[in-house]
Amino acid sequence: MEHRHLDLESAARNFGLERLTAHDERYEWAEEYLEVVFKLREGSWDGGVLLKDRYRGILS
Repeated sequence: MEHRHLDLESAARNFGLERLTAHDERYEWAEEYLEVVFKLREGSWDGGVLLKDRYRGILS
């Protein structure tokens, strides 16, 4: 497992961090990120924009 820990430390440095962020904090960041992405995705579509027609094979 030591090798994996070193890989995570290297990943942290790739983002300009001196060390790996605590597990729970990383998951809080990930949850916030997903909430924002979901809201942006949902807010970018108008109702009825997606066309799905299995009979004609259309998805757009």
